Amino acid sequence: MENGELSTNPKYKGIGGWLILVIIGLIITLFISSIHIYYQTVHLLPKYWPGSNEYHPLWGTYVIFILVYEILLVLVPVILLVLMFRKSRLFPKAMIFFLISETVLDLISAVLVLIIYTNVDGYTFIRFVFLIVTALIWVPYFLVSKRVKATFLNVNFENKEAATTDTTLHH
Repeated sequence: MENGELSTNPKYKGIGGWLILVIIGLIITLFISSIHIYYQTVHLLPKYWPGSNEYHPLWGTYVIFILVYEILLVLVPVILLVLMFRKSRLFPKAMIFFLISETVLDLISAVLVLIIYTNVDGYTFIRFVFLIVTALIWVPYFLVSKRVKATFLNVNFENKEAATTDTTLHH
């Protein structure tokens, strides 16, 4: 391979490519969770708190759990976005932890709903499946992506590719 051909290799370093979808996903999570917090404090909290007609002993626990969970879903994406734009080495691990934690916390939420209602509504089920699929796609991406390694871990793939190409040409 000629040196001129090397310059046509894609540049992996920088926030671009599939990471744009991660940014969009974090911003959507932030806004949806903000809406959920409003809905839960205005509608769910008064409706299911002790003394109401629809009270269940676990509703208080559930509502508090959901409020804390949704507040985290507002704060953590902001922290992740800051880490991402600062190109912090912590970002890939933090993002993986977030994806797995969100799925586990959503499972706990679904189990609480199942205990209270003895069934899970379609939204809860679809959300949980969506989070599992999301984690199954993005966790491996953050573990093996050249762009993630180049941007956040400062791995230089262009030099590695050039060295590999040079050694294969000489054999």
